[in-house]
Amino acid sequence: MISETKTEVSSKKQEKNKDVFACKILFSTPFYKPSIGGLESAIENLVCILKNKNIDINIIVSGSRSDLSEEEEISGVTIKRVVLENLSSSSVRCSRSFVVFFKSIANIKTFFKINRLILKFKPQIVNICFPITSDIYILALSVFYKIPIIVSLHGEVSFGVPYASTIEKILFKFLLKKSSYVIACSKYLLGEATKMVPSIANKSRYIYNGIPPDYFLLHKEPAESIHNNRYILTIANLWGYKGIDILLMAMRTVYDNGHDIDLIIVGDGDNKKQLITLSRALRIENKVIFKGSINNIEIKKELLRNCEFFVLPSRLEPFGIVNLEAMAAGKAIVCTRSGGLPEIVKDGINGILVEPFDDKALAESIMRLLDDKELRQELGRNGRKMVEDSKFSWDNIAKQYIEICKKVLHKK
Repeated sequence: MISETKTEVSSKKQEKNKDVFACKILFSTPFYKPSIGGLESAIENLVCILKNKNIDINIIVSGSRSDLSEEEEISGVTIKRVVLENLSSSSVRCSRSFVVFFKSIANIKTFFKINRLILKFKPQIVNICFPITSDIYILALSVFYKIPIIVSLHGEVSFGVPYASTIEKILFKFLLKKSSYVIACSKYLLGEATKMVPSIANKSRYIYNGIPPDYFLLHKEPAESIHNNRYILTIANLWGYKGIDILLMAMRTVYDNGHDIDLIIVGDGDNKKQLITLSRALRIENKVIFKGSINNIEIKKELLRNCEFFVLPSRLEPFGIVNLEAMAAGKAIVCTRSGGLPEIVKDGINGILVEPFDDKALAESIMRLLDDKELRQELGRNGRKMVEDSKFSWDNIAKQYIEICKKVLHKK
């Protein structure tokens, strides 16, 4: 056996070092664990991969709950929670713009607190995820310390900005203009942002969210169901834009047509009481089960494995990472033709698309799947194949993210 020469060994080491990207990144987000949602899941999965690739990660959680610890370490990542007033709240939104300005001044202590954190963490890149008005502090400090900014968009272009005050809109556009790069979680969302700030066209791209490779085992047999009756499933924060009220009205039609099926709703939110009241008014409360938030991932998987199919009736949805989870379980999907959903759910291939706000069309699609087992299975199989595509792999997503970081630092 011929041993390797020093030159060959040196060459291999150099080749290996090319793949090593050592960098310090500070993520700023309004939501993170223990909160549950698509944004939290996306950040957690991306951070986990980056951490394993020798990238130093710290996270500032702005607008955090006051009942949580100010600092903790999760999976080797330092989480620093900064409790502050979210200047995009509805109470402020209804006020005059100058009120927002004075509230910003009143919250100046937060500016110095974030300054101390930046000096402590010494990031080479700041990634602002789901920008809120208070991110003006991070923007100002990043500009002062000449730290490149990446802005990650997950829905605020559609959810918050259209209803924001004038000064909020100005600050949001200014943030996009000053950013070194903009990443959106769907083609739709990037298009909306580019319409708002055309100058980001040459420094932006969309990268879909993903799903961990072992989220579901391909050949794992379903365990005994944790619900005795047949059911369809939806998983969503119970906010108005998720359209759960439309789903409840659709289910009234489903029951009127003689279908015996339960609806399980997983999630919590401001609209929960109203939705429970609506289910009672529709006289379907005995068939609708509000499970609340589920932190246990295995219970969530079990619910997905054993449901007949998955429904997401959103009035507006930038991406809908929960659809990937349903597809990983091999389930057909019924959802709305809204936002980024049609980029993931293909009508007649891995699911059925209906128009938002249309409870009758939603009911018809639900009944169609209930009546056609072969169609349910075919759509589920196609969805499973689709979610195995590399574009939904967090490893691949992290590679794209690292490429952007390298580009940003090279331009610095």
